[in-house]
Amino acid sequence: MTTGTDGKLANLPSPGTRTGYTFSAWKNGEQAVDENTVYTDDATLTAEWLPITYNVIFDANGGVNANNTGSQSFRDVKYGETLSPAAVTRASHRFLGWSRSRDGGQIVAELQNLTATQGETVTLYAKWEYQAKNITFDADGGIINSSGSRVPTVTVQTQAEPLDTIDASRFPMPEARRYLTFVGWFTEKNGKGTQVTPSGGITDGTVFTEDTTVYAYWKYEPLTITLDCKGGTVRVNGQDVKKTTMQTRYPGIVDGILPTPTRKGYTFLGWYLSDGTKVDNTTLYEKDTTIYARWQGTGKWNPKTGDQIMLGLSLTILTAAAAGLGAAVVLRKRKK
Repeated sequence: MTTGTDGKLANLPSPGTRTGYTFSAWKNGEQAVDENTVYTDDATLTAEWLPITYNVIFDANGGVNANNTGSQSFRDVKYGETLSPAAVTRASHRFLGWSRSRDGGQIVAELQNLTATQGETVTLYAKWEYQAKNITFDADGGIINSSGSRVPTVTVQTQAEPLDTIDASRFPMPEARRYLTFVGWFTEKNGKGTQVTPSGGITDGTVFTEDTTVYAYWKYEPLTITLDCKGGTVRVNGQDVKKTTMQTRYPGIVDGILPTPTRKGYTFLGWYLSDGTKVDNTTLYEKDTTIYARWQGTGKWNPKTGDQIMLGLSLTILTAAAAGLGAAVVLRKRKK
């Protein structure tokens, strides 16, 4: 451009636009110039640009920052300035970066030049990735039906909401076991430790803070076995009794050793059911049962007395009816 005879420029050119900046002035070196500036020498004019300023809010989006707050604000951030927000943390989550969407959109590559509009407020949200815990359910002798497969263990991952829990629809239920009742899942075997529960019920459910194995607890309901000595006795707590009871243990056998009763003049043959089936310490019972002592004989068993009816010859000694006669021995065949 050429000055007039008065050394001035008729007008100054438009500087155009620059993203993130506003035009301030044309400058000759360090001096700002305008239409009234008089030039005495050739000059190079340079546009001066000032960065726009804006505000930024870093929302921890469920987490907290180093100041233990949910957000951090930066005011009057200059275009071109790089921001360094405080680190953020969230239980059971891994921080991925900052996004313009609360629901987790694209990660902002650089924390600078977030807007080109003067005075605008930009909110960035922490983007998180949930770190699920692996919970192994051990049926402890039972079976779990998992996706059509019958397996002794199954692993289920926790969920983010409610945090680190497992909802009822994904909580395994083992198959029924004979003689046993399923009580629940526990952090230790045999019902020890803490019972774990699903979310979505009356309570919020168990919160798992790490990979965990939990165990099914099976409860056996003992049966009562009544021992009827049938004329004999057994020694119980220092006393001779005609009847006593024992409890069963899983899987339905007597908890202990069947006692041997005594009966004067008889030999004990064993314990029997009412139908004549002999039982021992390995017999499995499915209900409360009475067993009966059987005593030695050579014939058919009498379930009313526990005796065996003698067959063959019985000896009857008849004394003489008249004075002076000796004893007579008569052998008589017993009627069958």
